[in-house]
Amino acid sequence: MKHLNYLFLLLLPYFGSGQETVSFLDPIRAIVRDKIENKLIAGDTVLLTSLSSINFNGSKLISFTYNDVKGFQHSFDYKYFRNLDIASSYSISQKWQHILLKTGVYESLIKNEMQYDIRNELNEDAISYVEKLKNENRIFSDPYFEDYLYTLSTKIHPGILKDGRPGNIYILMIKDPSPNAFALPNGTIIFSTGLLSTIQSEDELVGILAHEISHFVLDHHVINYNKIIERKKKAEFWAGLATVVSAGADIYLSSKYSDYIPGMLTASTAILSSIISNEVLERLGIKYNREQEFEADKVAAEIIDHIKGNKIGLSAALMRLKNFSIISGDYASLYDSRTTPKFGWKNKSNR
Repeated sequence: MKHLNYLFLLLLPYFGSGQETVSFLDPIRAIVRDKIENKLIAGDTVLLTSLSSINFNGSKLISFTYNDVKGFQHSFDYKYFRNLDIASSYSISQKWQHILLKTGVYESLIKNEMQYDIRNELNEDAISYVEKLKNENRIFSDPYFEDYLYTLSTKIHPGILKDGRPGNIYILMIKDPSPNAFALPNGTIIFSTGLLSTIQSEDELVGILAHEISHFVLDHHVINYNKIIERKKKAEFWAGLATVVSAGADIYLSSKYSDYIPGMLTASTAILSSIISNEVLERLGIKYNREQEFEADKVAAEIIDHIKGNKIGLSAALMRLKNFSIISGDYASLYDSRTTPKFGWKNKSNR
C-alpha cells in the first residue's frame, strides 16, 4: 500500500487544487430533446466535452462545453441537461461517465472543487487501516486468485478515475471467517476469506464487486466524511486504536425484518460489524445511509447490464450470506441498530 500512497501524493499536485472543470476523456454524445437557449433545437446532436464553472457575483455558473457536428466548440447552461437524451455508451469508461453525469457526481465535484485535502486525509486513513490489518497478520495472499479478481474488476471499471479525482481500484484479501466485502475511500476493495468461501459463482462475485466499486466511484466516502463535524486528529485516532476489529455491539434480530424479497438489490454486502469497529467505519466514510445503498445497487445493476452479466448474482450472494449468518448466529450481519437493516430487509412499519 505504501507505493499506492506515493502514487496518490505524486498525482495530487498534478491535479491541482480548486479545479473547476471535469473533462470527458470520451466525449459524451447526446441528442437534443427540447430547445436549448437559441443555440440548439430538438434533434440536434452534440458531443459534450467538459463540465466547468466560473464565479459570477459570488455564485458559480456551471456550463457544458460541446462540439457541434462541424466540430465547432460552444457552451450552454448546465440546467439544460434535462433537455438532452444521452446516447448509448459503448465502452465501460463511457458508461461510467454517463452514470456520474446523471447521478450528479460531476456537478458535486464542480461545486466542491474536488476537496483534495479531504481526499488525501481519507487516503492516509485507508492506508493506516490496512497497515493495522498487516500488523495483526490479517492479510491473505493468493496471487492467482487476486489476478482473477482483478480480471473481473476491470470488466466493471477501468480501475483509475478519469475525472480529476485521485484514487484507483486495488484489491486486498484478509483472513476473517465472516463473509465481508467493503470499499475503502482510496479505492481499495477488501474481501474476506469467509466471503470467498461462501459465495458460489462468478456472477455473485461480479455483483459484489460492482456494488462496492459503485460506492467508491459515486464518492460516498467523501460525502459521508463531509457530514462529520468533529474528527479526532489522525495520529491520536490510529495510535489510540488497539485493534481495527470490532469489539462487538448489542445487536438484535427483530422479527419485523423477516420479509426479505429475493431479487431485490438492496443494502451493502459488507457485514462490517464483525470485522471493523464502528469508529473506523465512521472515520473511513463507510457508514452508508439507505439512499447510498440503493444508489450503489442501482448503479451496479446498470453496470452488470452493460457488461451483459447476470443481475441476480448480487441478490443470490446476499441471500447466501443471510443464511450463513442465521446458521452461525451472527445477527450483527442482519441488523445494525445504528443505521439501517442490511440484506434488503424492509421495515413493515415504514411502508
